[in-house]
Amino acid sequence: MKNSMCYFCSVLFLLLILGSNASAQESTSSMHFSLFGGIALPQGDFGSTVRDNDKAGFAKTGFCAMAEGSKNLNENVLWVSSLAFALNSADESAMKDPSDYWDEYSVSAGNYLTSWAMTGIGYETAISPTINIYGTGQIGLLLSSVPDVEASSGYSASSFKVTTKMGTSFAYGFGGGIKINKINIGIRYYTGEPEYEESEVYSYSTAGYSSSSTDTRKVQRPATVLLLMIGINL
Repeated sequence: MKNSMCYFCSVLFLLLILGSNASAQESTSSMHFSLFGGIALPQGDFGSTVRDNDKAGFAKTGFCAMAEGSKNLNENVLWVSSLAFALNSADESAMKDPSDYWDEYSVSAGNYLTSWAMTGIGYETAISPTINIYGTGQIGLLLSSVPDVEASSGYSASSFKVTTKMGTSFAYGFGGGIKINKINIGIRYYTGEPEYEESEVYSYSTAGYSSSSTDTRKVQRPATVLLLMIGINL
C-alpha cells in the first residue's frame, strides 16, 4: 500500500507539472477528446496458461473502452491523458489440473477488470490534409480486480475458493495510431504489477468427517494488455 501511494503521488505530481506547462503555452488550441472501443489482448504472464508459472493469469482476449484527452504543447507535441478499461475473462478449462480424473471436477472463475489512468507526452504529424499519425508514451496508475476462483469435486467432496482484493500499482505504456478525418485507429500497450491480498479456503468432508483451512497471503502478479481500438474524435 505504501508503494502504491508513492506511485499515486508521483502521478499527481506529474499531472500538475504537465498541467502548468500546458497552461503556460501561448497556443490557444482547445482540448481534444476521443472515445474508443475495441479488444484487449492479454500479454506475457497475464495471458499465460502454464500451471507451473506462479504468475500465470489465464486471462483470455476481452474487450476495452477508453476516453482520451489531449492538448497541444506546440505544433506537434501533445499532453495526452487517458482513462482505459479492459475486461478479460479467465480460461477456466486451462485452470484444471490434467492429472485430476474426477468426473465431477469443476472450476469456475469470474473476470479481470483493469483500469488504467495514464498521462504523458505524444507526438503527432500530418501526412496529408486529412490523415495524421501519432505516438504516445505514458505513465500512470493501474487498478486491477482479479476474478474469484472456485473448484469442487463431488467425487471427494472437497472444494476450495480463492478470493482476491483489488490491487494497485504504477503503470506505464506506449502507443500510436492514425487519424483519418474524425476516425481514430489506435493501439496501446499498458503494463503494471499490482500486489494483491489473496485468501484461499479449502474444505473437505466425507463419512461424517469434515475439515477446513484458510490461508491468506500477499502476491504480485503482472497485468499487461495490448488494446486494439477504433474510435471517434469529438
